[in-house]
Amino acid sequence: MIGTFQKTLLEYVGSGKEIKYIANLLKLSKLRLTEEVEKLENLGYLGVATQPNGVISSCWLTDKGWSHLEEDF
Repeated sequence: MIGTFQKTLLEYVGSGKEIKYIANLLKLSKLRLTEEVEKLENLGYLGVATQPNGVISSCWLTDKGWSHLEEDF
């Protein structure tokens, strides 16, 4: 189960917002955003691509992520 904050993050990713702007929209530090994205990846809601230095370059909703968002609509 994920909370409202994580659901908002999924909605931003699902609507195509770039990862570099999501931190500003959610008023998060880059470190905190990275932690939240990793949590959602570990739960199976997001797929994540990282650069060799560990920086997230992109993320996307998995089928589980899309299903979770569709439950509310």
